[in-house]
Amino acid sequence: MDSGAWWGLLDAYTVTEWKPTEAKPKIKWEKLKGKDYTNYDRPHDVPMTTGIKAGKITSNGYEAVTFLKDLLDGKEEKIFIHNYGDFTQSVLVNAEALGRHMDKEGFLRTKYYPFLIETIKDPYEIWASFEKSSVDGSVVLREYLIKGFELENDKKRGCFVVLQSINGKLETWTFVYTSQLDALNKRRVGILLYGK
Repeated sequence: MDSGAWWGLLDAYTVTEWKPTEAKPKIKWEKLKGKDYTNYDRPHDVPMTTGIKAGKITSNGYEAVTFLKDLLDGKEEKIFIHNYGDFTQSVLVNAEALGRHMDKEGFLRTKYYPFLIETIKDPYEIWASFEKSSVDGSVVLREYLIKGFELENDKKRGCFVVLQSINGKLETWTFVYTSQLDALNKRRVGILLYGK
């Protein structure tokens, strides 16, 4: 199985679909029935990776893009390729697109970039699941890249990157960095594509 996710320039469709408006309420997504981590004999707790530090908070889009390029070995964009037996996945991260995307959301999230890149580069698990919209009943296919982190102060954090199938290809949709580790288990549902 081959899949690829491209964090390219966000087009008007992606931004419009993601943001709720008065005419278009926020969508709640229900995971359709499937297996979870217990069915695959996976541990209840995602193991924690150490040695990754939070990044800096940037003040503008230029700084965010520059910081991302540093994390991408000085490149404008980088493709991370995962080869797991029969499963191959490519995830492209474009510094300009992601940095400018943060410009719209506030730069406090740029400190999480190192966790985002590490989760894409070396996920603990990759799950695929079908999810149904509460608004119109449509069904989408999403992939979740999961990883846990233990910080220097012994705090534990989880990160997951969401890839969504749009027009027949997977695109990076969003990422979440959280202190609520149960949020990881809620995403460990569907088909386990890869697990360490």
